[in-house]
Amino acid sequence: MADVKPGYIRALLPTTAPNAGEAWEEIMKDIEKIIMPGITHWHSPYFHAYFPVANSYPALVADMLSDGIGCVGFSWISSPACTELEVVTIDWLAKMLHLPPHFLSKETGGIGGGLIQVCGIWI
Repeated sequence: MADVKPGYIRALLPTTAPNAGEAWEEIMKDIEKIIMPGITHWHSPYFHAYFPVANSYPALVADMLSDGIGCVGFSWISSPACTELEVVTIDWLAKMLHLPPHFLSKETGGIGGGLIQVCGIWI
């Protein structure tokens, strides 16, 4: 867990946006010094409040692809491929867990469905 107090970051940053860019090395130093102390490390093996989902090689590759594509899966119209892949994947999961047919999406004869969240799966 992060060991910082609310509002900690304001004291560490300038009161106005910089007028010029900085070298990449300086930006990375700022991330290490300012950002990282305030990060809750969800993927740590010692953090058990949630199930970590991006700590395997396939999950890391999927995360990189997802970030690279940059799709926003709010609804079908915002990303048809993302939405449809999510429905199929949820059906696969329901079948792997041997859930009753009503947990499947309407496309496969059920009344269920669900969505995939970064912090876990909700059905």
